[in-house]
Amino acid sequence: MQLKKTKILQKLFLISFLALTAYAIFFIYNTLTNHKIYDYGYISLGGYKQYYSAKSVNKANPVLLILHGGPGISSFGLFREYNNGMQDDYIVVHWDQLGTGRSYSPLIQPMDMTFERLIDDAHQLTAFLKKKYNKDNIYLMGHSWGTTLGLELIRKYPEDYIAFIAVGTNVNLFQSLNLGKKQLINIAKNSNNSAAISALKNMPDLGSLKTLKQQANYSAELRKWSDRLSKSNLKISDVERMKVTAARNNPEYSKQDIDNIKFGSMFSFSALQDDVIYTNQLEKPLNFSISLYFIQGKFDFITNTSLVKTYFNKIKAPEKKLYIFNKSGHYPFIEEPNKFNRIMKEIKNFE
Repeated sequence: MQLKKTKILQKLFLISFLALTAYAIFFIYNTLTNHKIYDYGYISLGGYKQYYSAKSVNKANPVLLILHGGPGISSFGLFREYNNGMQDDYIVVHWDQLGTGRSYSPLIQPMDMTFERLIDDAHQLTAFLKKKYNKDNIYLMGHSWGTTLGLELIRKYPEDYIAFIAVGTNVNLFQSLNLGKKQLINIAKNSNNSAAISALKNMPDLGSLKTLKQQANYSAELRKWSDRLSKSNLKISDVERMKVTAARNNPEYSKQDIDNIKFGSMFSFSALQDDVIYTNQLEKPLNFSISLYFIQGKFDFITNTSLVKTYFNKIKAPEKKLYIFNKSGHYPFIEEPNKFNRIMKEIKNFE
């Protein structure tokens, strides 16, 4: 009789132990998963609905706001496919700027598409993110056109940002494209590519091109020869196809949103072309009060790496560092994604 009671007690103890263990596992799992963040939706910025999307494995991570290039070309599909590792270290926030992707509308007034307007929108979004995620300040990253916005933001509102990561920095596109043309001619000469030499030398002077179509054709021709002559991991034409594929794979994007990338890029560039081409960072203040980290592809002939080196040497900041990606062109974050993600982890540890 006593043995039977002992066995019953043992069974009850085992059942209780297993129940408590299961509850503990559930509690730990629920606690960990509740730290994850996946927020997306619209926020009113300057009277227009604009789209943002934030993801992280841990809500305690610092916020990283990414300013895409173009203007008008969303890149968060590419970052989600190739740079998911950043979500381990940051609350990664993508924003479709006014006139881009899910923030595009045919009702947007052209007079509202100004550089100053986008700076105000980014400032308002930064305030929203600081409040939403209870942060005193955030990290900021810009790619290409996004560096034009980012450098202005950290000059005007340095207190909002921990550090700025500039990827493919647009120092001055006019100088950059002219420099890129000369460099490509030299590469063609070294490889005895007479067809490339002739085609590049016969390209018109960039300063003589007045219409959007002429400037677009010039850029397309330069990109074509960059693809053929550079030794980067990816051709620009490959990246263009990858952008479309990434947008299609993005569950937050509808077919209309994908179409809006095309409409938005034409609309945005038309409105902002002077800011894109002629803004010259070398003529702006060169002293910064926060850390700056530059990431450049060795074979970037669009936002030319030689010009970025000149700019880097002139600026002053509490901390500055230049990373050269030796197998990349204009898109180091997808041409060498593992290296890019590792450096982003380093930058977080620096600050």
